[in-house]
Amino acid sequence: MGGPNAGKTVFLAQAVRSVLGVLGGRPGAAVRFDSEDQRHAHAEQLRCLDRGQVLPKTSGDAAAALGLAVRLPKGLRALVYLFDKPGEYFQSMRQFGRMQGIEGL
Repeated sequence: MGGPNAGKTVFLAQAVRSVLGVLGGRPGAAVRFDSEDQRHAHAEQLRCLDRGQVLPKTSGDAAAALGLAVRLPKGLRALVYLFDKPGEYFQSMRQFGRMQGIEGL
């Protein structure tokens, strides 16, 4: 988490790129996006970054979410959900205190 323009979206895109790169080369390991739309959006973010372009600002009331299904050797499996909340939510304690990660659990 961090304020506006802290680099949260870039960090998230690069972290997912790293996870895909590291696990993609390991025998018996696999990483899958939750949906084809998420895979496509991530690929587009990486194309922009690789061209030196700035990613669009995260905005709105909802956090952008990215889901990954991770399978590691020896049968280890995990579902990983990553959220990219707009930085404006981290500027005041009042806004920060109203945030909820996942509702209804």
